[in-house]
Amino acid sequence: MKSFRLGVVAFATTLLAGSPMLADDLALVIGNSDYAHGKKLPEAANEAANRVAMTLDAAGYEVFTGTDLTSQDMFDILSEFNDRLPEADRIVIYYSGNPVSALRSTWLTPVDMQAVSPVLADFTGPSLDLLLGMAANSRGNSVVMIAAGEDGFEEPGFGLKNGMGPPAVPKGVLYLQGDAANFGKVMTDTILRPALSATEAAKRLEGRVEVVGDVPDVVFGPKNQAQLDAAIEAASAAAAPASDDSAATGREQRDAEAEEAMNLSRAERLRIQEALTVLDFEPKGIDGAFGPNTRAAISRFQDDQELPATGYLREGQTERLYNLADKRARELDAAARKAEAEARRADNSFWQERAAGGDEQGLRAYLRRYPDGVHAEDAMRRLDQIEENRLGSVSQQERQAWQAARRTDTPAAYREYLRSYPDSQFANAANTRMETLLGGADVANQRDQLAAREEALRLSRDSLQSVEQRLDNLGFPPGRIDGTVDGETRIALRRFQRSRGLEVTGFLDDPTLRQLVAASG
Repeated sequence: MKSFRLGVVAFATTLLAGSPMLADDLALVIGNSDYAHGKKLPEAANEAANRVAMTLDAAGYEVFTGTDLTSQDMFDILSEFNDRLPEADRIVIYYSGNPVSALRSTWLTPVDMQAVSPVLADFTGPSLDLLLGMAANSRGNSVVMIAAGEDGFEEPGFGLKNGMGPPAVPKGVLYLQGDAANFGKVMTDTILRPALSATEAAKRLEGRVEVVGDVPDVVFGPKNQAQLDAAIEAASAAAAPASDDSAATGREQRDAEAEEAMNLSRAERLRIQEALTVLDFEPKGIDGAFGPNTRAAISRFQDDQELPATGYLREGQTERLYNLADKRARELDAAARKAEAEARRADNSFWQERAAGGDEQGLRAYLRRYPDGVHAEDAMRRLDQIEENRLGSVSQQERQAWQAARRTDTPAAYREYLRSYPDSQFANAANTRMETLLGGADVANQRDQLAAREEALRLSRDSLQSVEQRLDNLGFPPGRIDGTVDGETRIALRRFQRSRGLEVTGFLDDPTLRQLVAASG
């Protein structure tokens, strides 16, 4: 079924500051699910879009809503919505569907989407930038929410991929993005609650959805709880009856009170997060703050131990957690020592077979494989001598350019040198040194993927500073300990990873964090 209608619908994310809502607050809700050539979204995504639309009605926004819209339908509703923007004080835009992206651009697809190229994507569905630009036109604050399906199309089109690209969020716009399967539940638990401040909502959302942009210092939801309850009940009427979870809610409340009575210090909270990390329950950072990620990690630990998974710790559970983590840390230490010995043997074997004789090609092959290896300094000294012997056979200008690149000794300096002297006798040396600085040939070739994996951890600056401090304490100095992962930190990470028998990349991932915590004792 396709629908395209106007209505007074409102949404609790927006900005009730205590005065009556005005008619010139606008919202747009699009819920696309029934794709003709792609994967359908789960029923939870449809219910969430409907719930948002009905809650908008409770808060008094004038709303444009559309369900399972074709390409023509989407541009029609956007055109009408755009005509009303000059009158808008506040704007809310909600889209649920299967996005596609290319480089830094994202398109929100209609249900009749077929494989296209980036050139035609703008004519198939609206871009995320278009919606963000519309939101930026309000006289007050605006909110854009994207509930994104994953792997929506088997073949989205040449040059396109499934999923969202990075959002370029304008000033004055709050941007929220999450997975379509659970985004609606997260919204219901947070910003759809009546009279919740923007600051508190953002705090509750941390770690659960992506939050980017300006958080307005106002109240989000409608004040009238009865009106909101009626709207949500109407939106859920077609769904299966909800189970009575009052017992579970009461247990969670009791556990929360029991944990509060324990009066955990920051040091104890840090230790709990460390133990969860070692046990692979991943609180996504060790900073002493029990946000949604830590609560979810505690729930996973409790579920694993066949305890009520409330996300709050009771007396006795902490000791069980510590004991299990200590045992796992000893196991990780033993495995790391064995893996380190194996890695050292492989390093020495490669050196003896390929580089120990001083052959230039073998020395460069060694550094590409082991940029921070046992014999890396020896290999660099030998190559420096080979390069020194060549200086007399090149022009003065080229010699000076090479010496300047060596003094700077950064990937950028070597790239600049190669642009000026692509056929230089030092071209191989420049490429080797670039790869060495970047962590080796394999790491240099997959740097984007490794960076994305590290970014997905969403570690706070405090957590990154803790990583640097741990590296320094373990004898792998990362340079300045400031929560910024720079070249020196990458080198320290590679050396630590090699010492623990991990994949040597210089980038953070879950196994590296576990080993760091285990090694720190």
